Amino acid sequence: WQSLLELCEGYRELHAAEPPLEKRALSWSRCIAFAQVILGARSIPIHRGQQGKPLVVWVLAATEEVEGALAANGYFQDASWLNRAPTEVVLLGSSLRSSLRFGDARACSVRAASYSEVQDLPEPHMCILFMPDRHDVAF
Repeated sequence: WQSLLELCEGYRELHAAEPPLEKRALSWSRCIAFAQVILGARSIPIHRGQQGKPLVVWVLAATEEVEGALAANGYFQDASWLNRAPTEVVLLGSSLRSSLRFGDARACSVRAASYSEVQDLPEPHMCILFMPDRHDVAF
């Protein structure tokens, strides 16, 4: 994990060089990539994706308009930006169409699901909540 943490510094410069809109759209998936490395570097057990057993990340309180649109435009592909390990991002939300599926299972695949489908999903190795909506999350 330490070598990936060191790589983050160079990648941060690459990210900063992106045009503003592109940088903003890529920030979501790159946050997932960075969080995995930070957890691992701090000795918090985190699964490293492998062929046949990807890192599974649940994005909670996802919406069609935000996370769904980002996924449809390929912006969640960088969830494996740092370690290039197989990763499956599951967008979970009450208003998502379950038919949404994007990406390449060898690198990063993305799919959407509603909360009623949770029992049919692979267990997450990590969950992330980007922008909670008061209707989707009880505080």
